[in-house]
Amino acid sequence: MTDIRENYLTFKLLEIFVNSKEFNATNLNEVIAQLEEILKKDEKIKVRFTELNKEVLYPGQIDEENRVRIERVKLLYNRLSKIK
Repeated sequence: MTDIRENYLTFKLLEIFVNSKEFNATNLNEVIAQLEEILKKDEKIKVRFTELNKEVLYPGQIDEENRVRIERVKLLYNRLSKIK
């Protein structure tokens, strides 16, 4: 599933940018919007991942994979949203 990798790489680029000297309050809304886009895409990925793996993984494993995959994105989104 390239969608998972694409979301991950997009997030890592955002994370690097947020931790760089170039990041400031003027970039905040743009970064939050990109994080929202990642979160929205992940909802579709969850459904597809579950469908593709329901015969291979236990339901609890699928739930854990879906939760862990997006956890850091949610943390960064929540932190930046509080600043706004």
